[in-house]
Formats: sequence, structure tokens, C-alpha cells
Amino acid sequence: MSLMNNIGKMNDLRKMQAEIGKQEFTASSKDGKVKITINGNLAVKKIELDPEIFTSMKPLDLQKSLTDVINRALSEAKVAQQKSAQDIAKKMGINIPGM
Repeated sequence: MSLMNNIGKMNDLRKMQAEIGKQEFTASSKDGKVKITINGNLAVKKIELDPEIFTSMKPLDLQKSLTDVINRALSEAKVAQQKSAQDIAKKMGINIPGM
């Protein structure tokens, strides 16, 4: 591979990483009262809570719901990251077993 080819592939990698970071992944509780949005860099961007939740749920139940929804949003983002990594590896001609 030529140096210019490698530089081009590295630029493609940076662009794909930037695109992943811009993506947002949202998960909601089954009742729709808790909604979490994270970005592709796995940072929490937004937490939305239905105001009714504070009177209808016990604190422990709210904590459990928040944890569950955050973990689902993170899982979605990680799957997208893994897919992107596979695409990048394929584009760069790298075969990584298990990806």
C-alpha cells in the first residue's frame, strides 16, 4: 500500500469516527415515561422524564427504570460503533475475526 493510500484511509477513518459521534441513540421505558438519548461517543445528551413519574413511582423503581433505559441506549450505540468498525476494517482491507 502506498503512503498516499494509507493517508486517504486514515482520513476516511477520522470522518467515520466523527459521523458516529454525531449520531444519537434514544431508548425509552416500556411506559414511555423515561427517555434517554446518548451520542455515538457514549455521552448522555438528554434525559426526559414524564412529570407524572415523580408521583407515580417509588424512587427505587425510578432508579431501576433509568438504569435499564440508559443501558439499552448504550447497547444500541455500541452495536452501531461495532458495525462502523467492521465497515472501516473492510474498507481498509483488514480482516478481523469475530467482527
